[in-house]
Amino acid sequence: MKTSGLVFSGKRYWSPPGSAAPAVGLPDVSRWVNHGTFSNHTHWHQNPQGVWYMDFDGVDDFVQCPAATGRQLNFTSESFTLLAWCYSPGLGAACYIMGQGATDVDGWGFFCFINTLSLRLNQAAGHTDISAVDAFVSGAWQLVGVTRAGNTGQFYINGAPVATVGGGGLVDAVSVAGGNKFLLGIADNELTNAWLGYKTWHRVVNYAMTPDEMARIWIAEHGFFGV
Repeated sequence: MKTSGLVFSGKRYWSPPGSAAPAVGLPDVSRWVNHGTFSNHTHWHQNPQGVWYMDFDGVDDFVQCPAATGRQLNFTSESFTLLAWCYSPGLGAACYIMGQGATDVDGWGFFCFINTLSLRLNQAAGHTDISAVDAFVSGAWQLVGVTRAGNTGQFYINGAPVATVGGGGLVDAVSVAGGNKFLLGIADNELTNAWLGYKTWHRVVNYAMTPDEMARIWIAEHGFFGV
C-alpha cells in the first residue's frame, strides 16, 4: 500500500472469505484520521476478488468526512493527486467522485460529466476547469486519477495519461472555508450531482505523482478488480 504523501486513504484491501462487512462508515487509514460516515443508504458489497466497495444510488448517497484542519486537504498553490476505483452503469449530468469546497467560492472538485472527467478549482466568483473528454467508460471498473502541479493538470485512466483539455490552465484554489466537509460521491450542497454506481479505494496525495508511479499503482491493483 502506498503511504508516502497520503493525506486521505479510504482503502480496504482483500478480506478473508466469510469476514463481516465493514461498518457503516469509511476509515481514513492515513495519519490524518479523517474518518468518513455514510449519509443515507450507501452500502458495502464484496467483489469475487474479496475487495469491499461502496454502492451509491445516484440520488442522495454520499460519504462525509470532517472539514479539513490545517492544510492536509486544503489545497491552494500545493500540488496534489486524486485517485479512486470507479464503476458506473452510465452517468448523466455531473457526478462527483470527491471534493471539498463550493463552486465559484472555494476549494476543488473531481467529477464526471457523462463520460468526461473534470477537475475544478474554485475561486471567489469563478473557477477554472480541466477535462478529459470521453475518458470514462461505463460498465467497467477503472482506476481514475488526476494530478495538479502548479497551473498544470493531467488525467489518468488505468495508470496511463489521457488527453487533457486545458491542462495548463489551472489557477490556485482559494483556501477552503472552515465548515466545508470533504465529500465523496456528491456536490458540496450534499443534494445534487450524486454518484451512480460503485467506488472504492479513494486516495488523496499531497504531491503530483509521476506517470511511472501511476502505472505502478495500476499494475499492483488491477487484479483486485478483475481487469
